[in-house]
Amino acid sequence: MKAGSLEHHQQSAAVAALHSVDPDKVLADLLAGAEGLHGLAEQLSMTRNAALCDQIAAHAEGIRRAAHRARVAILAKPSVA
Repeated sequence: MKAGSLEHHQQSAAVAALHSVDPDKVLADLLAGAEGLHGLAEQLSMTRNAALCDQIAAHAEGIRRAAHRARVAILAKPSVA
């Protein structure tokens, strides 16, 4: 498995989730990332700076990975209802 690959990331996320990663913290990170993405999109709409598109794409990839970590953390720690 190649370091930095999607497979490596998925395995790392699963291991982290199994070792007491707090789903609330992961969800907070996901929310913060989404808010940051929203800010970048607003900046793009005002400036029409094409360079921001690359930043948005990279940020969106980070959010996608955070969403995967959140899913794994939630599944690893069932909620008490």
